[in-house]
Amino acid sequence: MNIREILRKSEVILMIIIILFIIIGSIIFTIILTNRGKDNKEKEEYVQELEQIEAKEKEEDVLTVTRSQDTPEPTPQPEAEPTPVPLDPMYQGYPIAGKITIPKTGVSTPFLDSVSVSGMEIAPCLLLKKGEINQQGYIYIVGHNFRNGTLFSDNGKLEVEDKITITAMDGTSRDYQIYDKFITTAEDTSFLKRDVSDHPEVILQSCTDDDENRIIILAK
Repeated sequence: MNIREILRKSEVILMIIIILFIIIGSIIFTIILTNRGKDNKEKEEYVQELEQIEAKEKEEDVLTVTRSQDTPEPTPQPEAEPTPVPLDPMYQGYPIAGKITIPKTGVSTPFLDSVSVSGMEIAPCLLLKKGEINQQGYIYIVGHNFRNGTLFSDNGKLEVEDKITITAMDGTSRDYQIYDKFITTAEDTSFLKRDVSDHPEVILQSCTDDDENRIIILAK
């Protein structure tokens, strides 16, 4: 083999190597461009998704504000008061004038419309009325102190600011608050000489434990 043939073969091999490099370089370049295109496309798609999410959130915020402006807050309605239930006009054979409730002493009983020896044994009695019950004037209710926790037995435990509730025959009720309490003689009626024509009051009377005097309670 002479020098010329060697040179020719070397040139051919070199050309083949150069061609291979060109082909491989083209393939690598194409792959890089393709990947860059994919990356750019993914970035564009991601940006579009973010823009769509932001636009949707803004739209929802606008709708929320619009609804809150267009739709006024509902006005709370006051609870309806229960319909009064008229009282039974008779209690154990006696006509009644109303009902008295004293939470502190656990009393909740009708009071009779007149005083009698037999009636006083079963319920407090209306001794005197000046005006209409729960409207104006006073009602004067007397009850026994049986010293056993019934009726007015525990009136001595009542204090100023304790509550008394009077229910009229039509079922309507009114709360009263005790503002005075004192002990006096059976003959004393000075506490009745007051002008209460502009507001209703309740007077309760019961005996002291020794039956010598009277416990008077005033409530309005």
